[in-house]
Amino acid sequence: MKKYSIPVKGMTCASCVARVEKVAGKFEGLKNISVNLATEKLNFETDNNNINLQEIAQSINEYGYELDISSLQNKNDKSETKDETKDYSDIKKDFQISLFFTIPIFF
Repeated sequence: MKKYSIPVKGMTCASCVARVEKVAGKFEGLKNISVNLATEKLNFETDNNNINLQEIAQSINEYGYELDISSLQNKNDKSETKDETKDYSDIKKDFQISLFFTIPIFF
């Protein structure tokens, strides 16, 4: 299963997010469709390697939003796991440092 995260430009509110999700949901083979307004990204998964991103972009463009497929980033499970592991270790290190300085203040 491949994961896609594609930037969407032109969204300003929650109804924009719902509209983009609804339009993307009409395409066969797309699963777990979600749109994040803060990051302005359309996220979905697919088992089908033959999805037509141009067609999806065109239908979303008809509603006034721009799907930027030129900066498409395929996220494989392996690379995502590496990123998550690195993020987790960074957060763990920051927590340990803050805990080290907080305990003396607490006492």
